[in-house]
Amino acid sequence: MVQTYSNFVEELSEALSEELSPLNTDLTASVNNRNFSLLDGELGNKWREMLNLCSTPRSRSEILRQLGLTNQTKNFKRYFGVLLEYNLLIMTIPSKPSSQNQKYQLSEKFADYLKGKK
Repeated sequence: MVQTYSNFVEELSEALSEELSPLNTDLTASVNNRNFSLLDGELGNKWREMLNLCSTPRSRSEILRQLGLTNQTKNFKRYFGVLLEYNLLIMTIPSKPSSQNQKYQLSEKFADYLKGKK
């Protein structure tokens, strides 16, 4: 899955707009009582990197390590929370969220969306 940075930003923006439009909101999310644009700044860059990494299932520790972050709950909540909430990222074992074998991957809907854009 090779694409330019600007193409990925555009596709992510469109997908997030579709996910968030029923909620009648803009591309802003609240994480730890702070508002963030989903596409701007360091947090947006980390989310884009996560979504690129998760084209194949990966563990929480593997993803956080690739992002240069420690495997701590605060990092998990900050970086995984919104992507899981909006179903851009899904768990491979949803019935056991804290399983040691848990991995994360792009949701089928988002992966299909990206494939359709090529």
